[in-house]
Amino acid sequence: MKKLRKLLILLLVLVLCVGAYFAVTYFNKDPEPIAMEEIAVYTAETDDLAKLSWDYLGQTTTLIQSDGVWTVEADPDFPLDQSYAKVMATRLHNLVALSTLQEFDTDPATYGLDEPVCVIRATTKDGQTTTLSIGSFTSTVGGYYLTNDQTPAQLYIVEENVLTAFKYNLYDLVKKESIPSMSSIISLDVADGDNQFSVRYFEDSSGMAYTDEYSWFTMNADGSYSAASINKIVDLASNLANLSWQKCVAYQASEEELASYGLDEETAARISMGYLDDQNQEQTFTLLFGNYENTSCYTRIEGSQMVYLVDASIVDPLLVANADTVAPDDICLMNWDSVTAMDVTLDGQTVTIDFEGTQETTSIDGETTQQSVYRCNGEALDSTAVDAILDSLHSMQATDTVTDSAARGQAVSFTFHRNTESYEEMTLTFYQYNSGSYLVTFTDQPNRLVNSSDVSTLLTQTRTVLSAVG
Repeated sequence: MKKLRKLLILLLVLVLCVGAYFAVTYFNKDPEPIAMEEIAVYTAETDDLAKLSWDYLGQTTTLIQSDGVWTVEADPDFPLDQSYAKVMATRLHNLVALSTLQEFDTDPATYGLDEPVCVIRATTKDGQTTTLSIGSFTSTVGGYYLTNDQTPAQLYIVEENVLTAFKYNLYDLVKKESIPSMSSIISLDVADGDNQFSVRYFEDSSGMAYTDEYSWFTMNADGSYSAASINKIVDLASNLANLSWQKCVAYQASEEELASYGLDEETAARISMGYLDDQNQEQTFTLLFGNYENTSCYTRIEGSQMVYLVDASIVDPLLVANADTVAPDDICLMNWDSVTAMDVTLDGQTVTIDFEGTQETTSIDGETTQQSVYRCNGEALDSTAVDAILDSLHSMQATDTVTDSAARGQAVSFTFHRNTESYEEMTLTFYQYNSGSYLVTFTDQPNRLVNSSDVSTLLTQTRTVLSAVG
């Protein structure tokens, strides 16, 4: 009896071991892929399609194909972008469903098929036309309901890319004109009625400004030039260079139609940009801008009859640009090595600081540096303290440009004497304007405002130097 019991236990252990072996072997084995047949909805070789017609947003568009080229049936001259038609044909080449229902509610409204989002009619060269109607989206499967008039007993669910390929009206398919690549801008001209604005880039701006740090200049009506901020010009020019068409509204507008858009030659605003092409040759690109439509503006390339809508916020800054709006925000970009002396007037005291170049100084660890030398009445001044004034002037930025000169009193004034052929003497003066700003006047520069905090720092630095003069 004991032997039988032991035998049964051994057999049980053996069965468990064998079972465990097969379990481990089974669960560690890669599962065999389950083959699923594709649910075919429609199939046609792209070259076999003779016509594609679809209804979307209340409009019907029809394209026909001949020798691999698609054209608009009602207007063969329409500049059709072939890529759209090719994507449509590709989507229908082997259209398969995510899922299909053979038993479904007979009420088409249940699936959005009473008013389809899009109805597609595909006609092959043998004259066979198939109609595909796309209804509402179902989140259960993640696709759109679709019916095929050739298989009315089935309701399909297809991927969104089928609808995406046909979500266009005629003018969405136009081959738009391209804007040239303009990486090297050399000029910008704006003409809008009485407003004329022109800026130019000068590689060598010697004598055009008091400093050589400016390379862009506004051309004034009297033939003179005013310095312009390179950053502000880049902002304006990049808006034009990176302009994108929102929509094409006409591809062959008549003179009457152009006038209705405000784009006739007589009334349109004209913006031209000069640039260097890839061969370093000077080129000009001109756009005309007309009427506004909500937040967009009608535009066309000069000489073209294609009319587009563009974002008006890109156009507006260009149309109101003038010498003041592009003036540099820098208060004083003086080339200090051109200054021989500086008169400083503060708190009723005027002193002259002579600029005597630089001298070498050697620190205790043997490092040699160049140090500016400043003197007042023959006495050497603390170069670090004077440099602090010059650094503050050089880094100070305007907060606004103003046309008035109303001020409550002079705070501090600097007159620079220079060894140059032009701008030999220039005066920079700060006036109290209001509680938060000072008004700055500078020879031949527009009146600007600066923050009171910046001027407070400057005044402290200047008083430190003047107190040493005695």
